[in-house]
Amino acid sequence: MTKQADQIDEPTTDVPGIGDTFPELTVETSMGERSLPDDYEDK
Repeated sequence: MTKQADQIDEPTTDVPGIGDTFPELTVETSMGERSLPDDYEDK
């Protein structure tokens, strides 16, 4: 399921093809948990 997010052309990351370099980052960003710091979410 996580692999699907990598295929989707969503603006999850600013770097194109980031999954190829940092597959772990893509999975985390796709969830929207590590996309922004805890401080930002608190707001």
